[in-house]
Amino acid sequence: MVFLIFLFLSGLVSGVKIPTLKAAEQAVTAHLENIERNTIKTIKTKDADIFDCVDIYKQPAFSHPLLKDHKLQMNPSSYPMVIGNDHHHGNTENESNGDENCPEGTVPVHRLPKDVILKSTPSRSSRSILQINHFFRPPFYHKYVAEVRKNDSITYGAAANLNVYAVPDVGPNQVSSSRIQVMNPAAGAYLAGGWTVNPKLFNDTNTRLFVTWSGDTDGLFQECYNMLCPGFVQINTKVKLGMILKHVSLFNGPQITFKIYIFNDGRDGNWWLAFKTPSNVIGYWPRKLFRNFANASELRYGGYTSCRLGETCPAMGSGRRPSQKHDHSCFFIEVQYLDVNKNVHQVSDEQHIPFANQKDCYDVGKYLHYSGGGEAFGFGFGGPKCKM
Repeated sequence: MVFLIFLFLSGLVSGVKIPTLKAAEQAVTAHLENIERNTIKTIKTKDADIFDCVDIYKQPAFSHPLLKDHKLQMNPSSYPMVIGNDHHHGNTENESNGDENCPEGTVPVHRLPKDVILKSTPSRSSRSILQINHFFRPPFYHKYVAEVRKNDSITYGAAANLNVYAVPDVGPNQVSSSRIQVMNPAAGAYLAGGWTVNPKLFNDTNTRLFVTWSGDTDGLFQECYNMLCPGFVQINTKVKLGMILKHVSLFNGPQITFKIYIFNDGRDGNWWLAFKTPSNVIGYWPRKLFRNFANASELRYGGYTSCRLGETCPAMGSGRRPSQKHDHSCFFIEVQYLDVNKNVHQVSDEQHIPFANQKDCYDVGKYLHYSGGGEAFGFGFGGPKCKM
């Protein structure tokens, strides 16, 4: 039954016959019941979200067949080494939102209603419960990006300060997000983290913290969102994947950012996610989830939207095209990468490639931010709603 749940909740597709909706519903039910059995405490946030505080040793990650004998790691074997100072741009807010934290020995798991999850349950006409992942949309979906790419060398992680905006007018089958993405296409893997507005998954248009990832182990391809399927191991009791980011930027007003790090810890080979500072780790992806994913061959920083063919696609970022004024368009600042020794470097002007696949709607533009005598690479991105 555990492996059956894994098939449904992870998006495995290679050589797997897509089951009936009834069978998928049974698997989802079993998954939710497993979380309920191992919940020590339940927290209702001020925004009426529900997070179950699950025994850290019985969290969803350990239902993954490859993690059956995995030993929980509470800390990375090494941390990113920041060279000089990290200069925060704007106000850095958003962590627990003033909500209660899970007790020690437990981790927060966002409780989503069964009917919301089942909107994307696999059936004879649907590929996977996590097809909402929108990195691999069906042909009738379109994904548009405006981003900066770095693929000139092997790296061991990425970091950046992400500007945060509300994007209220996102349709029920649409997505608007901003993220950093660490990729190794040869290994069939990527890791991403940032903020998203995803009504299909969260049943609202709030801006939320998210991660998504894919792996290809033993020929079984998997893609997953937050902790909806086994894989990502949470260790932080305070930062909640899926939580609403209440503090957002205002056009021509105060700017809110948060920093994300995704890095390989070297000795253990696990990929870690950190929030705001390198030591504030949320959790990690164990190396057993991937084939030959010890480093990254490409890094991407920027925004994306997803919509159906013929729809008006949602705004990206602040809803405005790139501007030299950092309080007009959504931006990234302190765009960074990690070398083999975990030293953190600023992406230089020569190392990045701007890319936008629908410039009539969304674009990316460079600017430099000077702070404390240092120079940090940054760029604006985004655009308004657009009829495709």
